[in-house]
Amino acid sequence: MPSPDSPTCRAAGRRASALRPPFTMREARWWARVGVLASLALVLGYAETFIPLPVPVPGIKLGLGNIVVLAALVLLDVKAAAVVAVVKVLAAGFLFGNPLMMLYSAGGTALAFAGMAALSHIRGLSVVLVAMAGAILHNVGQLAVAAAILGTPLVWYSAPVLVVAACITGGITGVAARSVIACLEGATGMEEKEDSAVPARREMPRSATVAGTAGSKAARAYTLPPKPASPNGARPSSAPRSARAFVSGIDARAKLAFLVVFMIATLHARSSWDMAACLAFACALAVVTRVRPGTVRAVLVPLAPILLFTAVMQVLAQQDGAVVFTVAGLAVTAEALWQSARMVGCLLALMIASVSFMQVTRAEELVATLDWLLRPLRAAGVRTEAFILALSVALGFLPVLVGEFNRLKTAQMARLARFDGTMRDRLRAYTQLFAPLLRSSFEHADNLAAALLARGFACGANPTRLHSGAFGAPEASCLALAGAFAIALALL
Repeated sequence: MPSPDSPTCRAAGRRASALRPPFTMREARWWARVGVLASLALVLGYAETFIPLPVPVPGIKLGLGNIVVLAALVLLDVKAAAVVAVVKVLAAGFLFGNPLMMLYSAGGTALAFAGMAALSHIRGLSVVLVAMAGAILHNVGQLAVAAAILGTPLVWYSAPVLVVAACITGGITGVAARSVIACLEGATGMEEKEDSAVPARREMPRSATVAGTAGSKAARAYTLPPKPASPNGARPSSAPRSARAFVSGIDARAKLAFLVVFMIATLHARSSWDMAACLAFACALAVVTRVRPGTVRAVLVPLAPILLFTAVMQVLAQQDGAVVFTVAGLAVTAEALWQSARMVGCLLALMIASVSFMQVTRAEELVATLDWLLRPLRAAGVRTEAFILALSVALGFLPVLVGEFNRLKTAQMARLARFDGTMRDRLRAYTQLFAPLLRSSFEHADNLAAALLARGFACGANPTRLHSGAFGAPEASCLALAGAFAIALALL
């Protein structure tokens, strides 16, 4: 192995420097804060489970994670808040959701953030009103995605109910966000420190930085545990493997391509045979990947009210075709029943396939796949590796922040704080935890930024990976199966 001072290492460092200038402490801190804040938004979503609504309605939540986005808008800037929102959607989808739910969340988040960013520039406008507008726009964005997926505008009939619910939940979130921001303004250490405060080793040559700083205190404090070997590595041929293990070993890029082809084919299914084939294929995927029925049911519950409401409205609005039966003088036609059944079957097939995909794909694989998809932007000079860093930080810091949240809660309970009772009492008690948790998140991010620079992360042209991932026979089989399914569906 060549020494760090060898001509080969120095030449490689010069080539990397010509491609990407090194990060400054300001940039490293900015990206670390974005990642930690996105992780904190997930933690507040976890805290939300301890504050049940007085009238529980599937699909309607308080949205306490929006507190972090509002805090980033007020304490940082629009760009930071936008990246926090995007990273939060991706991290939540990689850990707890699936691609279909990520589409719903992305549609709502994009519209909500655009509205909140615009309203935040109006002087004197209360954070509560900004949060309420964001909640309303979030529901509107999700309805737009639902209308596009289900192929019917009838979902918009549920908008009045969702707007009223968004006003209530957005107002509650806004009040909590206003309290948290008031506690943090002027005391968060948000002001940027000068780059001269960075240790001198940040200015060392690339090779010396990578080789000589592994023992820094910050780096030792933020050493992550080793990741298990990826299933994309060596595939043993001596021991038989189950079907699920075989699918898990397929490269995530091939599985994602398969899922995209299946979703497009399902959305274009028009006949009963097409829809039956899509449902049967989705169920076969669930059997192979060993998806439990309870998992699918838990994912469908939030969408059930809108789906049921839309199906009923479809029956009421569709009066063409042969009448099957009448209810209270209202004719129910065969075409209306078919359109409702097609809508339900389409969503069910998409959801089962998405859950099956997540069942055999780890979050680290999804991050690596996203990094691969962003390569064209990187070739154009965009620092996509910084965004991937923020996403990795959000995923890696979640256990740390959950543990800190539980410790703060235990400390408050030792001071006789009550975390039970009415919704108002619980919300007040948990809100008192958010400010110190957010302040602690900034401290974690600053220490992480120092550790990253000490390890020479920002100076590396290419991050190291356990496995690069390669296309082989399993991946080719996966893509061939996707193509065969799409062709067979087109010929039906």
